[in-house]
Amino acid sequence: GPRLLALAFGLLALSFAASTLRALWPPSLPAAGDWWSFTSPVNALRIAKGGVGAWLLVGLWRRLERDGAERASMFGAGMAAGLALTVVWIVAERSAFAGLLDFAADYRVTGPFSAMHRGGAYVECYLAIGLAFVLAQTLGARSAAARAGGVLLLAAAGYALAVTYSRNGWVAGALALAVTAALL
Repeated sequence: GPRLLALAFGLLALSFAASTLRALWPPSLPAAGDWWSFTSPVNALRIAKGGVGAWLLVGLWRRLERDGAERASMFGAGMAAGLALTVVWIVAERSAFAGLLDFAADYRVTGPFSAMHRGGAYVECYLAIGLAFVLAQTLGARSAAARAGGVLLLAAAGYALAVTYSRNGWVAGALALAVTAALL
């Protein structure tokens, strides 16, 4: 139940804290290259940042527990805003480095995800999940303007997902849309 879940999250937090402290012990001033090296003890701070972000999200989610529908609506609106900002970033990036309609270029967008320089599927995963939230918001919208804005954002996010050139991302986006539509 809830107590077991709280215990599991508490143990996970202790693990993150102990691992971070272990990596940074004994304390010393970092060298200039330590801030971007993945083999430096300072990299523990980058990893711990993900745990802190997750804890902040859980805290926000619990704070919004007033009403399940209201929480879902507020979270969905936040995901839609995040998706819109990511799409704007990707469109600006494409226009600066490859051209919006130059699909022959090998340039792969990274969006606002700094970890993309090491590879990974961060941008396409975020786009796929964002598509599901925006579809749910669009189908539940009461005004024609909100529905039109949702459809426009879905189309723009589809373009952004297309220029990731990730077949896995394309499949994830299609599945996210299909599952969301089926559930609604």
